[in-house]
Amino acid sequence: MTGGLPNAVSSRKSRRWDREPTRKGRSRKPERYARTVRVCAAHRRQTPVRVGRASNAETCDAVAGAKPMIQDPHLLSFLQGLTVSLDPVERFRLAIGEPDPWQKTLLSTDPRLNEADRMVLALCGRQSGKSTSAGGLGYDDFSQGKTVILTAPSLRQSTELFRRILEFKNTDPFCPPIVRQTQTELEAHPSHGGRIIVVPATDQARGMTADTIIADEACFLDDDALTAFFPMRRETGRIFLLSTPNLRTGYFYETWTGDKQVRRIMARSIDIPRRAAQVAFDKATMSDTTFRREHLCEFVGSGTPLLSWDTLENSSNPNVNALELS
Repeated sequence: MTGGLPNAVSSRKSRRWDREPTRKGRSRKPERYARTVRVCAAHRRQTPVRVGRASNAETCDAVAGAKPMIQDPHLLSFLQGLTVSLDPVERFRLAIGEPDPWQKTLLSTDPRLNEADRMVLALCGRQSGKSTSAGGLGYDDFSQGKTVILTAPSLRQSTELFRRILEFKNTDPFCPPIVRQTQTELEAHPSHGGRIIVVPATDQARGMTADTIIADEACFLDDDALTAFFPMRRETGRIFLLSTPNLRTGYFYETWTGDKQVRRIMARSIDIPRRAAQVAFDKATMSDTTFRREHLCEFVGSGTPLLSWDTLENSSNPNVNALELS
């Protein structure tokens, strides 16, 4: 018994020495843990794995096809609602659908990160989702307990804007308790503090204070009526001016083309894929001036341009032959 002990100890030592050391000083058997490389389908990158165990790629693929870790439907609904409440882009997806890139930019503006976001100008083509975006902005601030004023050139446009807000309210899983709702006003319980007021843009709209002011079709508002809203903004508040182009006059045009520190966002219809069919139809049926104003977001006058849009477009097209005069 005692004679065989040194040999047993030596045998155990030899087996330890044959093992390959690791970074932590531990040992492993090289024949069992031979390293190879596989591609992880979930992450699309090469990942070192170990033979003899479930690979990282297999694990990732299994996780991708597995059921959610949270099985409680109530808890899952709560977490999904929490995500929507914290992210205006996710809120837009839930209520409307996938936002266009310019809408994501608009919804993500934050003056705490960029002081230029204190005033945002969005120049938009027709039917680009301008009013829906205004409704999303207004309801998101309302859900945070803020007071929001929305305005438009007429009462009809103002009430239509309010309907956009209700689309977001009706899909909000965490909608605050509402104590007052009319065709032009939405007010939450005083413990929450949120309030939305929709009014037509007139120079008589005074005497209110708001955290957020949103003007739809700002290019078509009288300057005195538009700027009458600005003093209503709280010191930490924001102003959004959204519009399709009009004439080369007015506050919106001067601010858009000037050097003031504001955020400028352009949403041309021709840059929005879902609008392609309508844009093609309007290009074939509209006058050149109207098409440039409504879809190219250009500030153009009411006269006939010296060079049409087709002429300018063809001048940079290599497939169009040069003009020949006989």
